Amino acid sequence: KETPMKVIIAGSRDLTDFGWVKPAVLESGFDIDQVVSGGARGVDKLGELYSLEELGKTATIMAADWNRYGRKGPNHAGRVRNRQMGDYSEGLLALTLGTSGTTDMINYMRQLGKPVAVLDLSRPKVPVFIFPDGSSGPFFEIPVVKEWFWPCR
Repeated sequence: KETPMKVIIAGSRDLTDFGWVKPAVLESGFDIDQVVSGGARGVDKLGELYSLEELGKTATIMAADWNRYGRKGPNHAGRVRNRQMGDYSEGLLALTLGTSGTTDMINYMRQLGKPVAVLDLSRPKVPVFIFPDGSSGPFFEIPVVKEWFWPCR
């Protein structure tokens, strides 16, 4: 069994189906003790919901300070927030549709040498799961949802 970890659950803002989160957590192998969230809509909010429903506690939210750092430039608020979350946490579970903010978070965690698991939903038909050890494979755990759609870009 893994040591309990502070894990960021983050990803695409357009991904709003909670059915993906628990199977992705199980597949990652992370023993999550604390969820860290950027507070954005989409996967960040789903991570906060996971924390409440599965861990029985509120997630640690590190929201971007858009007023202070702005939305443009090399040190915009989203990037500053990603660095703060990365420095604080011990791992990342990213559920992505291939968006730039998620890619930035993944790259920063890898730069730090921290474990990263990615559920890549940017491809139609067969989502791909990238494990913390860098190996990958198809993700066949299809969530039970009221409305089903294949996220495509």
